[in-house]
Amino acid sequence: MTTAYLPSQLASSTLAFVGKSLFCKPVYGWGWSYFDDCPPGTVPEPFHFHLVELFKWNGVLRGGFGIVAEIEHRYHGNWVTFYTRGSKVYDLYNGYDFSCNVSFFTEKPNLRPAEEYPEWAANWPLLDIATNPKDRLEHHLAFGFGDIAANEDVLLERDTMRKMQFTPLKILPPEPPTDPAQRDG
Repeated sequence: MTTAYLPSQLASSTLAFVGKSLFCKPVYGWGWSYFDDCPPGTVPEPFHFHLVELFKWNGVLRGGFGIVAEIEHRYHGNWVTFYTRGSKVYDLYNGYDFSCNVSFFTEKPNLRPAEEYPEWAANWPLLDIATNPKDRLEHHLAFGFGDIAANEDVLLERDTMRKMQFTPLKILPPEPPTDPAQRDG
């Protein structure tokens, strides 16, 4: 029996972004895995991408396919996929955590049938680029974590809120009374 433990999905407002630009800020997380010549331990630079399509997994809106649209980016023109990873509804305009699983491919990947790996598929979309397992690494460039949002400003605002939330308050001593009667008494 398979049991989903991550009730995770994109907000329905995400549908409005199909055909538009989104922003991804890759984060270290558990590290990035590369299948190309990128040095180990590095994190891809932030980038914009054109959202081509969203997909549902297990009946809910979980992720999308796009094309990297950042001319100076190492993966410019390649496919990027993302899907939600936490137990919540992801709103690309509002929220505290936008962390998604992110992968880069040379070609648009397919969603594999959930029946192939039902335990895994209960929680995670199964992406694949090739029907022949020997060809998979030829098209899969890298994967890791990234914050996906409507634009850079949404992530900047989130980062500012985080800093404010975790900045310790400086407790100042009380000011001496200004009324002479209170000072002497």
